[in-house]
Parts: sequence; structure tokens; C-alpha cells
Amino acid sequence: MISRFLLASSFVALFCVTGILNMFWWKGVGAFDATSTSFFIRQHIVPFAGAVPNRSFGTSTTFMLIGTGGQAALGTSSSASFGVQSGYLRGLHNGPAPEYVQGHYHWRNDDGSEALATSKTSGTQDTAISSLPKSTPVRVRIGISNESGSLLDYSAQQFRLEYGLKSTTCEDIGSWVDVGAVAGDWDMVDSAYITDGNNTTNIAVSVGGVTDENHTFISSNAALKDTSSTASALLVSSESFVELEYAVQALSNATDSGTYCFRVTHAGSATRYVYSVYPQATIESGSLTFTTDGATQAFGTITPGVLAATSSILRVTTANATGFTITASRNDATGTLSNGTVYIPDKTAWVPGVATTSVGNATASTTEANTLQFRVISVGTDTANYASAWWGNADTTAAALFAGFPASAQTIVNRSTSAGSGTVSRVLYNIMTPATQQEGSYSGSVTYTVTANP
Repeated sequence: MISRFLLASSFVALFCVTGILNMFWWKGVGAFDATSTSFFIRQHIVPFAGAVPNRSFGTSTTFMLIGTGGQAALGTSSSASFGVQSGYLRGLHNGPAPEYVQGHYHWRNDDGSEALATSKTSGTQDTAISSLPKSTPVRVRIGISNESGSLLDYSAQQFRLEYGLKSTTCEDIGSWVDVGAVAGDWDMVDSAYITDGNNTTNIAVSVGGVTDENHTFISSNAALKDTSSTASALLVSSESFVELEYAVQALSNATDSGTYCFRVTHAGSATRYVYSVYPQATIESGSLTFTTDGATQAFGTITPGVLAATSSILRVTTANATGFTITASRNDATGTLSNGTVYIPDKTAWVPGVATTSVGNATASTTEANTLQFRVISVGTDTANYASAWWGNADTTAAALFAGFPASAQTIVNRSTSAGSGTVSRVLYNIMTPATQQEGSYSGSVTYTVTANP
């Protein structure tokens, strides 16, 4: 007799400042006309501490530019009376109180050290990320610059990373949450590549750095964070900036397709903070993919009383933090394999335990021997997908447990963790027919359904 076993597959994805600013901040390129042979332009009247103005001359022998705080002036003049201004033209004085500006950010992959990790946005700063899977570590670098003074209300800052779920704009978010809070949508993640409390360095934008927003980079900063969301107290004086980097991940509580904004505060206080930009990340929609190794599996020629076997491989990919379930059901209420009105007997239909640790009704293959029966086999199945209480402690004859396909969908795999990189379950089919079984070609179909766990 020849028996052909058809499998139909389907899937269902259910998911289910106050202060005096009085400052001049000129960036870019300008020009001044100097008709006097002795005329020159001074870009910074009094340099700040430690800075020595550089003088840069054009092709005119009498025209000069004095750089800003030690920065060399760029460009030359081909005219005897025309010069090019460049670099930063700082204010003659700043407001007395500090103003901490969150000026740039950059998402990075958690794939290397502070210096060697790669950009998640192709080397472009201030770029949001989308379709971020939950439970996937990423790193965000944020530049903070003190663009005012250090005289009034100046103190060490404990930079804490916070998030909020965006509805309209980041500015309109009314409730900000510490990334390090318990049972939130986001949390810090202990990276294998960085050490909490180490210093950040002034890396290039192309690999995940941010543009310098001030004159002095604070190199001793303890600003790498992966186990705590709050950095150690740090003084950021006028004309200084620091780059903070946090390793984070979205948790299962995060809203599918939700966009989150991020900011840093002084241990929860946003007083004297200005947010020019907000890092943004959108969570993936909770999508799920399911494939089998083939739509048809054949037993070949079956000899009565002799065991025949074949199998299917079920592949599932989902970043859903709580995993997925696979159910199985036959598509004929009477039996799985038939030749017209004649059926090959099925073993007693599968009923799972209430949990993967509770036994179901599967039994050894020697019970109801002359039947079609199936089980999830441990060899070829990822450990997180296999329930030994359901299918046995081993794949040996004595330990392996089998059941028949049910007429209504029943769970055969229940994984409780994410499978973002893909996972495999292998289903084994055994068949033995009695000597009295009518000869002919038998066929039937089984439906597997994959659903993301809530």
C-alpha cells in the first residue's frame, strides 16, 4: 500500500531657564570688508582659561583673523581688502547660570567596545530607529553641553536616562520614566562589550559619536552606563561638553509599534536643561514568521505490521519577549489519513497538560501500535521548545511519548522566550497498519498554527 501524507501550514500573528543669556553664538562662514591696509578683525576679545588665540592670515599682508579660543581660523582672502571669518564666534559673556543642552544623539549597535561599536544608523547622528525588536540590546550616545555660565546654581550633575511614550511630539510627553526603574517598558542591559562607569571618548560621528557642541570635551567622565541609568556626579563647566552612552533594551511591556523618546536629567530634575533633540526608537509591530520544510511529507510504500516514519521541521521567528505557541489539528473530523471513506486508525487524540511541566495524554508508541501517531522529537528541536513532560525524557522507544492528531487545535509547543534569530521544532510521524487494512493510496492534511504569546 502507498500512503501519502499531506501537511497544510498556516500561521496567525496575534499581538494580539531661567537666566541671562546675553551671548553671541555665531556659526558658519561670514565675511568682512577691510579697505584699510592696517585693518584686522578680532574674533574673541578675551580668550577663556588656557586658550591662546591663533592668528590666521589671508593672502593680504595686512589682513588677519584671530581664531576662537585656540581654534585656527579657516579660509584665506584673495583680495587685499577682503577677509573670511570662520569657526565659532563665542559670546563676549555668558549668562551666569548653567544651561545644559541635549544637542545631538546617535544610536549604536551593541557589538563592540566604546571605540569600536558600530553605528545603527549608517553613521548618521540625530536619526531615529524603527522596528526595534524587544529584548534586543542597543546603545544610545547623547551629547550634553553647558552653553551658559558656571557662576550661579552650578553643581555636579547626575545624568539619568529617561524615556516617555510619544503620542504627538516628544515635547508633549507628560510622564518621563527612569530607564532603570523596575518593571518598565525599557531597562538597562549589561553589555558584554562595555563596563559601567568607564569613560567615553570623543569618537567620530561615522562610528556612533556626535558633533562637538562646545570647546572642551570632558574626558574623565565615567559616562559609559550599562547596569545603572544614572551616571556619577560630574561637573560640566561653561564651554564644556560630555558624551554619555547607555546600553538599553525594550522589555515585553513596551508598546508594539510605539515610539519612545529619551532624555537625560539631573537625577530626575530637568531644571536648566534644554532639549534640542530627543533620541527616538519605535518598537517593531510584533511580527512573526512561520515556515515548514515542505508542504507534503510522504511515508512511501507501507507494509502492514512494519513501522514507517517521516517528519516535518517547523521554523518560527519572533522577537516577542514571551515567545509563541504552535498548535496542531487534523483537517478531517473523522481521521487524518483516508482513501475515500476508508481511514487508517489514529492513536488517541492529543490533549496537552495545563502547562509544559504538566503531563499530557501521550503514551509510548507500543500502545495502540497499528495507528498513525506523532510527537515533538527532542533531536532537532531547540531546547526552549521541547516539553519533556509532554513528549518524554528521551527519543528512545521506552521514553518517547506519542499521541494522535486532534480534531481541534491543541498546543504541541509552547516557548516562553524570544526567538528573534529563529528557532526550530521537529515533529515525528509514525505509522503502522494492521494486516486487514485495505490497500490503496491514503492522504490527509494537518494544520499547524503559530501564535505569539501575550
